[in-house]
Amino acid sequence: MTDKPNPLIELLVTLIIPSLILMKLSGPADLGAVNALLLALAFPLAWGARDLLARRKLNLFAALGLVSILLTGGIGLLQTGHAMAGHQGSGPG
Repeated sequence: MTDKPNPLIELLVTLIIPSLILMKLSGPADLGAVNALLLALAFPLAWGARDLLARRKLNLFAALGLVSILLTGGIGLLQTGHAMAGHQGSGPG
């Protein structure tokens, strides 16, 4: 596979699907924040690895998607961690 994939498919796989996973599945009743982040990161990682193996070039969309999801998910995890730390530190009663 030497031809470049469709940019719309690349955007869908590397940015849109991972963002939807973070928005819709990161609640405690769904996957939770950490599992949703891991699932969301799997899409740009797999797409970039596939493209790297097929074309021997770094895929810009995959790299952008990976950084974007790491930043978004990381900020979400930090906010969740701070909220939980405040709740845990308040002590009983």
